[in-house]
This record gives sequence, C-alpha cells and structure tokens, in this order.
Amino acid sequence: MDERAQYELEIDDEIVVDSKGEPIGADHDSETELFGPEPEFPPFVMHDASDVQEGSPEAAYLREHGASNLLESRRLVVHPEAAESRPLTWGEYETPELVEATVTAGGNGCSNVEITLDGLVPHGTYTMWVVHEPTYHRPLGGNDGDNNTFVVDEDGRGQISATDEPTELTLPPGATTDNGDEIPVTTYPLYDIDECMFVGAYHYDDRTWSSQPGPFMLTQFNISS
Repeated sequence: MDERAQYELEIDDEIVVDSKGEPIGADHDSETELFGPEPEFPPFVMHDASDVQEGSPEAAYLREHGASNLLESRRLVVHPEAAESRPLTWGEYETPELVEATVTAGGNGCSNVEITLDGLVPHGTYTMWVVHEPTYHRPLGGNDGDNNTFVVDEDGRGQISATDEPTELTLPPGATTDNGDEIPVTTYPLYDIDECMFVGAYHYDDRTWSSQPGPFMLTQFNISS
C-alpha cells in the first residue's frame, strides 16, 4: 500500500437513522434530520443528568457542554455552525469527496500519510482511524491519538498529515478478538500492508477523546485502496 495505490471513499450510511429510528437509505431526501446511536460516557452509560454526582467524570463532561439539545436528546446529530445547534441533514452528511490520499515510506519504518477531503461538515471536528488485520483499529499516527484530529474549514475542506509509527503501538490490557484470542500488535508499516482502511469520524460535540472514539461521534466515511 503506497503512493501509487488508488483510493476510494465510501459513505457509512449504516450508523445514522432518521427520527423514527429507520436506517438512512436511498429513499430519504436531503432534508432528513439525522440521529445516531445513543452515546455513552466512556466508560459509563449515562441517561439521567439528575443522577450525576459532583466531581465525577460525567459531571465534568456536562459542565463543559452545558444543557444544549445535544445532551437533552442523546441522539440528535447537530451542526456545529448553527447558532442553536440545529440538526444536521442527510444532504449535508452524504457529501464527502476524496481529493487525495497518499501513504509513503518514511524513516525508521514510519509511514507518512496525507489525506485531503471536500464536502465535510464546515467547521466540524474530525478524527481519522486505521483499520487493518488482524481485526485491529487504532488512531492514525499511533495509539495515543495525539495526531489524528483535524478541523474542517468554512468551505468543507479537511486535511490531515500524520506520521504513523507502528513500532510504538500498544494495546489496552486484555484486548482480544471477537473469538477471545489475544490481538497481536503489528510492527508492519502502513505502506507495507496490502489491505487497510482509513475511517473518518465526525464528532458532533466538537470534542475528541485521545485514543478512544468517545461519545457523540459518527464514522462518516471509509477510505480504502
């Protein structure tokens, strides 16, 4: 997988639903308001703000985000540009286009990744994730998640440039596959892996969570070769 590879972008329409909970499909018009999976406070499930204890991680999250419709609905996907966090529509969500994606060899087994996209949510906060065998997904750039965040400009263009260092990868304690097998940590650089995918996540609370996807996010698109 290198700079000569041809990459394609696919919209992930399986994770969003309409107000009735029906999956988004070809019959939805551009004005359909989007709803996502019910978010969770990592690693807590939180449904009732009145039960939050002062000093808890949930309280810190609520203080930062206030009492907007983002927290009241738990499911409504909002547009960051709107003054009152209006709902994001399917017509605004299905527009990403891949401008360019390259993966090239760097020094010491590192890979240099450059991705440019158009049609993203203006001023939206995004993260980029890597999925490759064996059943392994992680932040682009390494497990700490410090280099996988980017913010889209007012015209909907987003760019990310990251140096991926596989030799520094680790896994959370007890990480296993669906079959219960221990997940090996690959030391293969991205430019030397035949099949891998980049996944772009839109964070509709404008916040990222380092090595974890966090709540209030949608995997909006996949980029693969």
